[in-house]
Amino acid sequence: MGRLRTGGGVGSGGAVPAIVTDFFDVGLRAVSIRAEDFRESDGTTSYAWQGWTVTSIGAGAQVISTGAGQSATRQGLISLATGTTTTGNAQTLWKPTGANTTLFASGMTLAYECAVRIPVLSGGGQDYYLNIGYANAATGVTEALLFQYAPTVFGNGNWHATARNGGVTTSLDLAVPVSTDWVRLGLDWDGAQSSYIIDGIAVGNINTNLPVASISPVFVLGKQGGTASRECLVDYVWERILWNPPR
Repeated sequence: MGRLRTGGGVGSGGAVPAIVTDFFDVGLRAVSIRAEDFRESDGTTSYAWQGWTVTSIGAGAQVISTGAGQSATRQGLISLATGTTTTGNAQTLWKPTGANTTLFASGMTLAYECAVRIPVLSGGGQDYYLNIGYANAATGVTEALLFQYAPTVFGNGNWHATARNGGVTTSLDLAVPVSTDWVRLGLDWDGAQSSYIIDGIAVGNINTNLPVASISPVFVLGKQGGTASRECLVDYVWERILWNPPR
């Protein structure tokens, strides 16, 4: 197949419009974008398609698409639920079985955002942890950039930032309390620093123990005590990679 810019019959005089050649010759060489808003599922089955890997551990634990909590502006949601065991766990990674999907490499910058809601906070004997961001695995994590909520681990109900390289971790209290409202969690990474962004406001930076291995977007919800099921809703997630120089 010839290059798109040499094709005929598309624009004036058989030339491909500049916007098309700019997109393929410049855009896709310099930018990689993917996004998921979970609108395709039927509301009953595990959300294990579109390149996502899903694992649930314990009775009632699951990752499903859900109509509960939807609105005119939130038309596709997935629900991670811990189920009714004291160690129930629901997890999903944006990758097929096998290799991770995002290599944090020299010459690239990354932007990431997701929107989540936690209907019931951890506490009262019904304790859990929540990991959101990037990791090389859902458990046994050695490489990561994460937002974490784990009051029994950190001693408070704030969002915490974590960077991990080779199993060595840097953590930062972001001093933003977790609430039951919808929240946007974002990351900006440039190889030297990872910035953590909540509802569009940068709230902390980490510049040590940044990952260098291939990792993937991840959501993990795990119970630490009590048998009442707890849930995290996810509305969307996207990432944008800029390559410099272009590919």
